[in-house]
Amino acid sequence: MSTYLKRESFYVLKVFIDGLLFAASYMALYYIKRRNLYFEGDYWHLFLVMMGLWFLATVFSRKFKRVAEDDYFRQTRPFLVSIVALTAMVSLAVYLLGWYHLSRFVVYGTIALFLVLENLYLTARNVRLWRIGAIETIPFSVVFFLLELLAIAATFTAVYLFRKGTVKMPEDYLVLLMGIFFIWFVSSLLIHKFDVRMDDKFLNVVFPFWKSEVIIVGLTAYFIVVLNLAAFSRFGFVNGAKERDALGEYIRRLGIKVPHQEQLAKNLSGGNQQKVVLAKWLQRNCEAIIFDEPTRGIDVGTKYEIYLLMNELAADGKAIVMISSELPEVLGMSDRILVMHEGRITGEITDVESATQEQILEMAIG
Repeated sequence: MSTYLKRESFYVLKVFIDGLLFAASYMALYYIKRRNLYFEGDYWHLFLVMMGLWFLATVFSRKFKRVAEDDYFRQTRPFLVSIVALTAMVSLAVYLLGWYHLSRFVVYGTIALFLVLENLYLTARNVRLWRIGAIETIPFSVVFFLLELLAIAATFTAVYLFRKGTVKMPEDYLVLLMGIFFIWFVSSLLIHKFDVRMDDKFLNVVFPFWKSEVIIVGLTAYFIVVLNLAAFSRFGFVNGAKERDALGEYIRRLGIKVPHQEQLAKNLSGGNQQKVVLAKWLQRNCEAIIFDEPTRGIDVGTKYEIYLLMNELAADGKAIVMISSELPEVLGMSDRILVMHEGRITGEITDVESATQEQILEMAIG
């Protein structure tokens, strides 16, 4: 093995460049999220904390100090250790400092983009060493590795486009895509999925790919559940007692008629199903709630209960957007009315007390 591979030269310079890549990743994600580079509030403190934790993870992993293998995926092990340590420390710091209001897209997107940039560095490095004869063969497995990365991103985007009709994804979907990429990357390295030899049998080649897909699907589904139950989970484990207590509270608060807590929502009446949907969003403590035809198909008593709940939420400072085709309901519940026709706003009523159904209908006709 080449002496060049055993000990990296310009160690300090490479660590410095690595730090610049990390800082650039943070700035890029912050700019995408906020459309400026003026760090506001705790984002500046987050940047300093993440840079400090990056330095600790880099020193701990010794990822630029010594390279003992000429295989690409063995070279990435210290980089993987650094990324895992960095992710764990950043998550712990956000939890301890109470920075729940900060964008997960910026926090974890920085780490994901940094991971991509580091792997591009390793790829360019190996290609250069191959060209000068420091290693005997160019790591063609890297090509397949990058192709699968592009395939994951393209597939996710295509499915989202088919489902939503646009490729502009909200933050939650971007965080999900980064999570899928991270799980795929870690599982691919740990099971040596791309470490294929010419004398391998077919099943020896494809089995690591199948195993990787099972890991990706299983862990992605698990973390989706855990993130949706963030108020009832800690360190990846759901607190069943806390979950049942919250369920009982909303059953009492909304008057949901159920024989027991394990009752399936699909077996409830229409009005109680509406209340279950409301309970899900109320539990997340959203600042803005959209009610789309909230009283359609339910009895008069349940309508009244939903009206009281909407007034209670508005009194608590929540923003309520109600979409309804029932004009008496619109006039009775609204503080301000916007009328739409074929996707365009055709009128606005601010003096709701003097508004009439005829006035709304005239605006709706366009």
